[in-house]
Amino acid sequence: GSTVTLNSSSSLELPAGFNGDLRKVKLEGEAFFDVARDEEKPFVIEVLNTETRVLGTSFNISAYPETDQVVVSVVTGKVAFSPIGSKSSLALTPNQAGRYDLKTNKLTRLNTVASEDAAWEEGKLVFRKVPLRIALERVGKHYDLDFDVDPVLENEPLTTTINLENHKELDVVEILRTTLQTEIEHTGNSVRIRK
Repeated sequence: GSTVTLNSSSSLELPAGFNGDLRKVKLEGEAFFDVARDEEKPFVIEVLNTETRVLGTSFNISAYPETDQVVVSVVTGKVAFSPIGSKSSLALTPNQAGRYDLKTNKLTRLNTVASEDAAWEEGKLVFRKVPLRIALERVGKHYDLDFDVDPVLENEPLTTTINLENHKELDVVEILRTTLQTEIEHTGNSVRIRK
């Protein structure tokens, strides 16, 4: 009864059948989960040295390796999010997110608008003060673009919404040019952004 929607450049590994007392899967990339409640068999998602454990809820997990972080955003219900093998764990409820930084091994709770974090499932990318480097990694995956960003701009906050169904590659580059008010060179699938 559970459903999983995979984002681009993502994969889900699951066993032939859920035997025993867990429903355990492995994720690479990003997915939206709507997990059917089963108190006898918790649902466990393993991704990039973290574990998300739920009984029944809906939530988004974003864990592309190049971002060096795992982010779990809860839409409904409650999840437990922790690094594998750690005693540290976050209990997350709706509109809360947990972030695990793979470089520093730091686990952080954030307030979020979870429906915006999972908006890609409805054909939109919503950024609200997201560091430019992270936002462009997500844009790049959807439009097959490689971004070369001036290091002084990498942590600049980006606030914009991109409709994936209506905006083509050139529209997105123009949205970025207008939003960032910077120099942008676009050749093929390469986009260079300078201050």
